[in-house]
Formats: sequence, structure tokens, C-alpha cells
Amino acid sequence: MPVARLGLASHLQTSMPPDDVLHAIDRGVTFLNWLRLAEDRGAEPDVFAQAIASLGSRRDEVVVCVQFGPRTSADAHSELESLLDVLRTDYVDVLTFY
Repeated sequence: MPVARLGLASHLQTSMPPDDVLHAIDRGVTFLNWLRLAEDRGAEPDVFAQAIASLGSRRDEVVVCVQFGPRTSADAHSELESLLDVLRTDYVDVLTFY
């Protein structure tokens, strides 16, 4: 999938509402980089997670990149399941291994 030159990366301290992320997608942004690790399991979904989770049938319009940090296959399985659950999606496009 072609990716626009301009993407968005989340920041944990943003006050931007999820609608602003969706507005950016409506204006041609096709790459979202979610910087929050899935290890924050008890935390409320942040702005990007909320926006990605709300995409529904529009999910295939964007490339979603997430941070990934597990060191064992069991931890990788658990973290990936958590990511997919938080983002309410069946897949992510890019895993950035940390």
C-alpha cells in the first residue's frame, strides 16, 4: 500500500482528540505510528489507540506501525494479542522491535 510522505506518531502526553487523527486520515495521512507499548495493559487506550479502534471498515486505509518489545515467543504471543485487542484490529502492518 502506498504511504503518504506525512504520517502521524503518537505521543503519550498528547491532548489531541481521536477525531483529529481521523481528520488527518481524511486528509491523506496513511501511516500511523503507535508509540505506546502493549505492556501498558491496564491503562486506558490513548488517542491513537482510540482512533485506530474506531476505524472499522476503514482500517485498510492506513498502515499501522506499533512498538514491540517481547524477548520470548510466549511474551510475543501475549503482547501481540494485547495490541490487537487494544487497537480492535485483526492485524498490524509494521512491528518495530525494541
